[in-house]
Amino acid sequence: MVSVTFNGKETKLPAGTSFIVIDGKITEAPASQTLQPSWLTNESTFKSVPLKFVLAELERQHNITVETQNIDTEQLFTGTFSNTDRDIALKSISAPSQIKFKFEGSKVLFYGDKNP
Repeated sequence: MVSVTFNGKETKLPAGTSFIVIDGKITEAPASQTLQPSWLTNESTFKSVPLKFVLAELERQHNITVETQNIDTEQLFTGTFSNTDRDIALKSISAPSQIKFKFEGSKVLFYGDKNP
């Protein structure tokens, strides 16, 4: 068991439990059912996390610039993307979120139904 302190409040976490703070609010995260963390297999995994944080991690992992247009970046995303294959990562995020993407020079634009 470990203890985490956030905003002066201490929380004890059993083994395997996650502690997530999104926009200043603690979000409950159940224990993972996997045998090892996804980062050991070069993947990033999310459970009910706003899309804006997923896209920020995509930028960091793949050293790319991401922009959005006509999509709700507050929609929750649950899934995994590859940290080694950019094309698979883009499809892993866009397909379940029902958004499209295209390359514009050195950046990737995620967009909604209305073509930018």
